[in-house]
Amino acid sequence: MATSSFAVPTYLALTDSHGKYTPTNISTSTYSVVTRAVSGLRWFDPYRADLSALTLLSTPPLSSQLSSTSALLFVIGTNSIRSNPASVVVSDIKRVIDSVRTAHPHLSSKHSINIVCCFPCLKPIYPFNTTHSLLHNIHEYNCSLFDLAETLNFTVLNFDVTPSHLGYDRMHLHHNYQNLVPDSINNYFAYLSSIPATLPFKAVGRSSEAVTRRNHQRHIKRTTQQQQHVLKRQVSSPWRLDTIKTFLQEQHIKFAKLPPIYRNIIRIQFNNADDLQAADRVLSQAVFS
Repeated sequence: MATSSFAVPTYLALTDSHGKYTPTNISTSTYSVVTRAVSGLRWFDPYRADLSALTLLSTPPLSSQLSSTSALLFVIGTNSIRSNPASVVVSDIKRVIDSVRTAHPHLSSKHSINIVCCFPCLKPIYPFNTTHSLLHNIHEYNCSLFDLAETLNFTVLNFDVTPSHLGYDRMHLHHNYQNLVPDSINNYFAYLSSIPATLPFKAVGRSSEAVTRRNHQRHIKRTTQQQQHVLKRQVSSPWRLDTIKTFLQEQHIKFAKLPPIYRNIIRIQFNNADDLQAADRVLSQAVFS
């Protein structure tokens, strides 16, 4: 009797330099992943076709890859959002998705196209000349992604990157976190491969999706607010993250999050300016020194 066999799904990840540590090819017993990482990649670049996702996806190599791809994942955004308003970038995303689905109609389901929220970036350039204006633009972009996802039927992912993950250039991930993106990509595709392809969506699913979208928007808004209200203090031995947390609780400091201590500095995040100012009055510059 002949042994039955089946082809495992193949997924494609198109990323900017955030995905440079992701293996080009990953093969497992249940799925395979092809990753194309392009440093400087944008959703659309009118001057550099080699850095424009809209253009690259129509080139023979990637177009051929898409014809046999079960799902496409984008880790793109930082290079676009640093120099363009969120509304412009979201329009570019719509053009990319429309182009992909026109040429490859099999990528029409919700999980066939997946976009990762833009990571925080603390390296402003014109026209967003301050960290605050850049983070606000990123926030607007991420929130708009969920609205566009409901309209165009795709999935938005959040890899939960925070400013504490950023390296010396305040834009790319620190080398201590170089596995964050590869692991997140691989984990998501492992999850995706476990979903039965023939499982239909329930007719009542729109309301639950709307609730999920709202929760994601609130999470992103809250995270962005916390990233904008940060109190920095120098830390020396014997202070650790757990002892700092206990101390703040004992002082009735209303903090929101305590990212890992990085380069001997604790960056305490707050939900609003009032809580930050109250903590600043209580915590001297040398409180953890």
